[in-house]
Amino acid sequence: MPDPSHLRVPWVIRMNKKVMVVVCLTLVALVVLGLYSFGPWRQGQRPGKSNLAATRYPVSVKPTPEPAAPASAGGLELAGYHNRDVKENYYSVRVPQGWQVQAGKVLGSYSLSFAGGSGTIELMDVPDNSTLALYALSQEEPRLKKTLAEYQRLDYRKIEVDGNEAHQLVFDSQSDAGGVRTVRTYIAGQDCAAVVTLAAPLDAYAGVQAAFSDVLAAFHWEN
Repeated sequence: MPDPSHLRVPWVIRMNKKVMVVVCLTLVALVVLGLYSFGPWRQGQRPGKSNLAATRYPVSVKPTPEPAAPASAGGLELAGYHNRDVKENYYSVRVPQGWQVQAGKVLGSYSLSFAGGSGTIELMDVPDNSTLALYALSQEEPRLKKTLAEYQRLDYRKIEVDGNEAHQLVFDSQSDAGGVRTVRTYIAGQDCAAVVTLAAPLDAYAGVQAAFSDVLAAFHWEN
């Protein structure tokens, strides 16, 4: 009777291949599960220099429980806010008490609205191979020109905000309601930059210019 052992060898090889495939798939599944459970993908986060997908803290959108802030240079009472949304990028700012302050669309940001204008305060990651000034002029300003109707730069200057290097663009543009003047200030920070954007219709700008200056003067990194 012929020896059937030679017939068993292919079967063993096929079984070994199946076992190896199962083991490989299991290892891949365990790695993916570990990344989502304990790694940088946890809670939808992605690895990066600044984790802008951190947890939003309720305190960030509440005025500080402190005594009323002193009147500003413009004669306005200011309300303070301490943003704690993004680690390594804590900051505080004060705005006139009559302004409406809400959480912005991105963590670490605010949306501002007030009679005669609006604004935002947000965080911006500047690439390591660039400077704040270069990024503002070579990346940000071209983007503004593309997204805003009839963009016209009125002024650009290097300033200082709370002891930090800052770069400020002042420009006009057109909206459905008419001309708008915007002051957009980029403030250097340890991790991200802060961008304070304040805008008002041309005929209302003179009346809120002092308030714009007060908001910038009150900005402070808290790291």
